[in-house]
Amino acid sequence: MKNKLLIISGIALQCSIVQGQIELGMGAGMSVYRGEIGAHTAASNYVNANVAHGKLATQGFAKFSILPGVKLRANVGFSEYAAFDKYSRDAFFQQRNLSLNGKILDGGLMVEYYPAQSLSVYITTGIKYGIMSYSVKDANGEVVGSQTMGNAKSFVVPLGLGVDLLTNSRGNVYSVEVLTNQINGDVLDGMSTLESRHKDYYSTVTLNYRIPILGANDRIRISRSAACGQGGSMSRNNKYHGLPKRKVDHCPTF
Repeated sequence: MKNKLLIISGIALQCSIVQGQIELGMGAGMSVYRGEIGAHTAASNYVNANVAHGKLATQGFAKFSILPGVKLRANVGFSEYAAFDKYSRDAFFQQRNLSLNGKILDGGLMVEYYPAQSLSVYITTGIKYGIMSYSVKDANGEVVGSQTMGNAKSFVVPLGLGVDLLTNSRGNVYSVEVLTNQINGDVLDGMSTLESRHKDYYSTVTLNYRIPILGANDRIRISRSAACGQGGSMSRNNKYHGLPKRKVDHCPTF
């Protein structure tokens, strides 16, 4: 029974965050726009006006474990987005009938926080800076507003939730992350200006993969020593005082 508990504790330690660990990763998925074009709520047909036209979202990142349960993250992302007034159930949007296509490249610092060490769920937020391009067209295909990449810039505030789904013996992790990014402006009034009456958002859902490049050996070494006991022994003779302990020359791997 004691040996089983030691093995279980070793596995738990292997899956925990190791302070000082550095990880590199990347992810890909879908990006969805919510703002001045298309629908805003489920009742106004947000799924067909915006979600159904979701586009590519990608990101690359480096994570640094700075405290137990806390990681600092440097992130670079690229997302495309689209929305269409004509699919909205709102009469005003249907009559206006504008369409939007855009792209944004953003980068910045984020913090990840794991509220419970026993769960692989984290909350993340931070500050990023984005440069974007977009084109807004009317029903006749005439451009009513546009910006080329680099001309439109804005601070971006991300807020999201992630779940680590799978961790292998080397510490490589697959995770799913949902981020909502608020832009300081909108595609009709402009970005980062006093005339911007509203805030646009783009939300991303990505499947991420990351690998440890520093600190992984420490985590594996900790888990093995926990599974093998302080003295590296898993002998049943431990309960018999005065008898020699049976040593093992190997430890289980997970």
